[in-house]
Amino acid sequence: MISREKFDQLVAEFQRESESGSYEQRRAERWGYFLLPITPEWVESLTEAQALELYKTTGWGVMLYHRTFLGSGLDRIKDALRYLLYSSAPIEERFFNVVDNQGTHKLSGVGPEFASFLLCLHDNQQYGIWNGPVDEGLRLLKMTPQRERGEHIGQTYAAIVDRLKEIQEMGQLPDLQFVDEFLELLAKGFVGKDAVEQGEGVRPSDEEPEEAATSKEAIDHHTKMQWLLVNIGLLEGYDVWVATGDRGKVYQGEQLGRLCLPELPHFASPGVLEVAQYIDVIWFEAGTAVLAKFFEIEHSTSIYSGLLRINDIRIDYPIPEAVIVAADSRRFGFERQIARRTFNYSGLAEVCRLMTYEEVEKLYEVEQLRKQLL
Repeated sequence: MISREKFDQLVAEFQRESESGSYEQRRAERWGYFLLPITPEWVESLTEAQALELYKTTGWGVMLYHRTFLGSGLDRIKDALRYLLYSSAPIEERFFNVVDNQGTHKLSGVGPEFASFLLCLHDNQQYGIWNGPVDEGLRLLKMTPQRERGEHIGQTYAAIVDRLKEIQEMGQLPDLQFVDEFLELLAKGFVGKDAVEQGEGVRPSDEEPEEAATSKEAIDHHTKMQWLLVNIGLLEGYDVWVATGDRGKVYQGEQLGRLCLPELPHFASPGVLEVAQYIDVIWFEAGTAVLAKFFEIEHSTSIYSGLLRINDIRIDYPIPEAVIVAADSRRFGFERQIARRTFNYSGLAEVCRLMTYEEVEKLYEVEQLRKQLL
């Protein structure tokens, strides 16, 4: 981690900020809805309207209410809350079963942020919040726990909580809600900008500089790869989404948007969907919102930027498979970037691979031939 001297400076700066009137108002607005404790009785009496308000207040917006979260049914929501908050099972097991798609109590539209927020509200001495700012704050402090290969999301959360408790003890902070706020301000640069960024060298630099201007050849090649991936997906029986900004592109006389889904399936939280709509190509199981594969095409842009975009989703949603499409000459660059600790920690390294242009073209030819033989 960073030096103890700098850590103490950051905590002192945070404490000065937290004593300001504006910060006290912000804290009251953020946590005020939950002045009453979340008790078993509260869960039992939960109404659909309260469940909706709970979902909204924990930062998940309104886009998915009726189509995902409430679609789970009030009885299942209550059952999942009872299990998450009051079961005697280890926290690793409870968190996995509510958040992971393979979990026994999985709720649609629920990810690590929602589950960890509720746990923190339930017992802010034992459980902390896990979201993007927390990940970034831990990285800046050089306190990101090492993720073991094969580790599931519940085990990762338990390791995160251990680090949050370490920060609480070192900083003598009252509870893990304060730790969350400390890391959020640190991640957003409101606290410790000079102390952390200057001299620490902890922000990753992309070793592949992007071209100053994207050439027409690069744009055309990107469109060609998108068209091939869209058609391969259709030939293999998937429903296909193409990036929002690319729906009007035309290749071989076909407009990409007309080949694809008119709307991005609501497969995750609003924050995830906001990022996912810009992924170059996504395949879904036919007629469902079940994600199959992500594709990002990196011709003139950096491979690192594509990995970061996918990783932003991976943090909150268990992507089954992701593919970076690039020239074979960039294979070494891909292998160097995917080996970064942050991608090993998030699990992206386990599900992401490189696919060359030649491999994409060959796969299209194979699928075309298979179609002709049917």
